[in-house]
Amino acid sequence: MPSYKDLGIADFDHLEFAVSNMEQSVRLYESLGFEKVGGREIRARGLTSSLMAQNDIHILLSHSTRDADPVAQYVARHGDGVFNLAFRCTDAVSAVEIAGHRGAQIVEPPIAMQKDFGSVAQASIAAFGDVRHTFISRQGALFAEGFETPTRPAPIGFGLQRIDHVTTNVEKGQLAGWASFYENIFGLENTRFFDIHTDKTGLYSRVMQSPDRVIKMPVNEPGSGTNQIQEFINVHHGPGIQHIALETPSIVHSLRQLKSRGLAFLDAPPATYYEAVAARMPGL
Repeated sequence: MPSYKDLGIADFDHLEFAVSNMEQSVRLYESLGFEKVGGREIRARGLTSSLMAQNDIHILLSHSTRDADPVAQYVARHGDGVFNLAFRCTDAVSAVEIAGHRGAQIVEPPIAMQKDFGSVAQASIAAFGDVRHTFISRQGALFAEGFETPTRPAPIGFGLQRIDHVTTNVEKGQLAGWASFYENIFGLENTRFFDIHTDKTGLYSRVMQSPDRVIKMPVNEPGSGTNQIQEFINVHHGPGIQHIALETPSIVHSLRQLKSRGLAFLDAPPATYYEAVAARMPGL
């Protein structure tokens, strides 16, 4: 299997959401304890972005007024959602060259920018559906293309620390192909395969993970009958990132803070759900 270490990936860097309403999206992340620590405007793309941060979690909210721009096209096809998943690397140019040699489709060739407060290099490859993966390396406080001022330090917020894992839903029959994509392009390991069949949760999943366990990317495909994976694909109009798990040292503290902002949470699944998971995933 291709080496993961060759890409020099240190961690998830940020998630870029394509959004239809910037003001509303910023308010949502403020209610989650994030603060705006930077912004950009790329006039040639009709693009504006707000960088929301909390500890080592960075969410880039992007909106474009140009129909031909990939961000606007994503919103038109899917609604608001994760358009780009970025990986922090020691050398983005080297990482994308390796990915290209391994068969990845490069959709944004390497670009480099430098200011007196920092430098950054980035490049992107195509992933599932309209989602792309970006390799990014930086020095100093320059965040990415289009940023003209230093990124401010991230607040502590509600104690959400980092991105733990990112889960993707793909169409029925596509799971094996995308698991192979992450094995062959990134060098991730297929650490677990399982299937769950309850009333609303029929799925097959492979948990793709880096050898150092920093990058974790479960990939799901729908099972038979009605299930939440197929419902997501129907509503989203294709494959995409279904959910993002955020790590916190104290879930009780974080939940209390989030509830104080009026956020509603789903009820816990019935015990039979976890019994079904445990039966199919010994040692979990």
